[in-house]
Amino acid sequence: AALEYAGSFRVDAVTPAAMSPCEVLVQNQRRGAAEALDGWELVARLPRPTDRDDVTLVYRRAAQRP
Repeated sequence: AALEYAGSFRVDAVTPAAMSPCEVLVQNQRRGAAEALDGWELVARLPRPTDRDDVTLVYRRAAQRP
């Protein structure tokens, strides 16, 4: 909700990452290794200040290879 309200971003929490037209993917996960996603590159791993076991992962769509 904060991304939509304060950042004016459109958030789609329904479409699977592989089918999404978005260039950026944000996921929340419990502490541990970041999930490798086909077609996406991990660009940031941000700890959540309110829960040290949760992290926010930010992915960017990987460049298409010819």
